[in-house]
Amino acid sequence: LAAGIYNYLGGQQTLLAMREMMENVPEEQARFMRMYAEFLVGGGTLAQVVLSPILTLIFMYVGAGILHLLLMLFRGAKRPFEATLTVVAYANGLNLLMAVPGCGGLLAAVWGLVVLIIGLGEAQRCGTGKAAAAVLAPAALACVCCCAALGISAPAFLKGLEGVFLKWLIDENAGAAHHRLLFIEYQPGVGIGLHDHTFEEGY
Repeated sequence: LAAGIYNYLGGQQTLLAMREMMENVPEEQARFMRMYAEFLVGGGTLAQVVLSPILTLIFMYVGAGILHLLLMLFRGAKRPFEATLTVVAYANGLNLLMAVPGCGGLLAAVWGLVVLIIGLGEAQRCGTGKAAAAVLAPAALACVCCCAALGISAPAFLKGLEGVFLKWLIDENAGAAHHRLLFIEYQPGVGIGLHDHTFEEGY
């Protein structure tokens, strides 16, 4: 809720800045910028304010359940689920720090982790070691999965570039603002496989 209110106030400032930028961009891009700005200070903020309490409650129970299962896995769940849920609820209260401009999100995340580790260690009487293992295990698992996916996909992508010559003819270094022109030369029998990126591409 606090983050939604802050986003609304910050969105007003962003809207003013975007209106100045719209005067110097093509009409098509200005239209998309206008739509985004209206969503930023209108429906998007309203939806966040209305849905935040409901989603927070759902995520709090789901997160507490996952943490309690991990504590059981590490033999640290010496008290019932309610003890874990209480600590998670207190830690979620720190999300109010997200209303602090600039570093609020970082403060809430770091302080929330500290509160979870210390709180679970005390509430479950398992010590900070097992509590830290349970709290940090999901992040560690996500890092392992990302590294594994990168290790599998990177060699295939690099292999797909063998025999392909790329040269930028027009890019940001040449003053391009909205488009870039790329020259691609393929050796006989060579091609680039299916891939995905965040920009549009045309041939």
